[in-house]
Amino acid sequence: MEKASSITQLFTVESNATRWLQSLVALLLTAGACSVLWELTAMHTYRSFLEAPREPNAEIFTFVAPPLVFDTPSWLETDEDEDLPTDVPSDELLHLSYLQDACQVENNTILPWTFGAPGNGVGLPNPDPRYSTKLVHRHDPRLLEQLRQCPEVDIYLPSSARGSSGCANAVGPLKFLQARLLPHWAFEVKLFDAALQRKVGYFDLCPRTPVLFLAPEHLLKLTNLPSWPVNKPVYLMAPGLNLKDSPQNPPANLTRSVLGRTDVVLCRTERCDQDIKHFLLQLALKGNVDFTVKRPRVMYTGQATADPANFARRMIDGEAMPPNPADFAYVRFTHSTRDVSSTTTQEVLKCWNKHAKELGPLDVYVLKKSDDKKPHAGWRVYGQFPGGKKPKRSELSPLQFAKAIGQASFFVCPTANDECLEYARASGGVIVTADAYPMNELISSPAQGVLFPTQQSLWTPPVNDTTYHSLVPADALLLPPPSAAFAGSDLCSAAMKVKASTTLTQRMAMSETIRRQFHEDTKLFALRMSELRAFTEYERELQQQKEQELKQKLRHG
Repeated sequence: MEKASSITQLFTVESNATRWLQSLVALLLTAGACSVLWELTAMHTYRSFLEAPREPNAEIFTFVAPPLVFDTPSWLETDEDEDLPTDVPSDELLHLSYLQDACQVENNTILPWTFGAPGNGVGLPNPDPRYSTKLVHRHDPRLLEQLRQCPEVDIYLPSSARGSSGCANAVGPLKFLQARLLPHWAFEVKLFDAALQRKVGYFDLCPRTPVLFLAPEHLLKLTNLPSWPVNKPVYLMAPGLNLKDSPQNPPANLTRSVLGRTDVVLCRTERCDQDIKHFLLQLALKGNVDFTVKRPRVMYTGQATADPANFARRMIDGEAMPPNPADFAYVRFTHSTRDVSSTTTQEVLKCWNKHAKELGPLDVYVLKKSDDKKPHAGWRVYGQFPGGKKPKRSELSPLQFAKAIGQASFFVCPTANDECLEYARASGGVIVTADAYPMNELISSPAQGVLFPTQQSLWTPPVNDTTYHSLVPADALLLPPPSAAFAGSDLCSAAMKVKASTTLTQRMAMSETIRRQFHEDTKLFALRMSELRAFTEYERELQQQKEQELKQKLRHG
């Protein structure tokens, strides 16, 4: 019987294998014919994926781009014949710097992505946003004409949030979505339209244009306006900006309230992408939310920021130059902050006070605050530290600051705040940072920098615990992550390790790796924004089609 059973099983396996081969051959033959029909069925398949009912799982909240996207620039295309990856062109990075400068200098204007764009007649020196006709002020006689030129996506960023951090986070989506930044007054102003013989506002002119918010507080504030159109799409970038007027503790049900109004969540970190999908899945499983009305889609985008090193080199030398190997032979650390009295910066200063001989000089740059009433004051620098009893201060213009950051080769950035980590990655520096979220996503391996331990990295889940753990409470998922607690001694050890235990070759390799990652992250972000534009266009056409069908039914019904 055992032998008979074995033969039967063998026969079954062989029979299954035969059927599998037959199926494979049939599939291959069919694939050739089906490829001809792909363009005809792709949009239908995409629509079916979005609309077909399925069992709740994380997949239903994943953003799926339409098969047809906008034309992408050549530097985003992969050339299989090239062994070396393509860098983001210097002109494209320079454009991000122009936009960031304009965002801060003219912080209460409508700022279109075309300001300073390559091919728009921009030359050196830096185009001055104060005299540019691209920007639109509240009392500009062209305001009605400019406001009705609705792009694929608008971005809401009030003047109170247009400091260094807000503008640094805004320029990526502004450029690659080919969007415009709108201050708060743009949503309130009423203008007389001679053709209609009545006053109109933004919501009358652009009722279907999605608005991208960079903070959940901004989203709730604007969508609560009585004039907000019910069907106007809402996009949110997360984690949100660190606003100065944000409450210390988030309101109850903040995440649920915000996501209930949101069509697409753009996650700058992988942790955000996982957290939001898990949160939505739990809501779906509990049956507390009807996702047939509005189902948020979550897209991991990474991030794109300006490159101060590229900006300085282009302004001074006229062309971008690679880092000089000699810069990595002598260790001189750089740290940037908005508040010298902050816990993080104080830990850095204490470390250098205690280990001045071992660590060498430190440059501390203090970024101007967003509420600074001197928009052209630039940044202040604390001179070489340690030095005398009081470090010297000197005021820097944006160009001087960019040059100083661009020439730096070693950075100590314990947190992701104050743009220190973004500056370091763009400049291709050797970086010391905390092994905590979100820093350990940007510096994810020893090849990219030196991580020191934190309470977060030392925590381990209980044995046999397979449940999903978020790092923050549910109501804080869309907010900036809190700083991780760390010991100052661990920070010092990491900094001393860089100086004492790394070779010039290792430092150069770290620089090249992190610089390469900066370019790849920028390219990924640009591609994701192209996909979002295609999604926006598809959704608009679908909505128009539904409205047209409804009109025909009413006409004949």
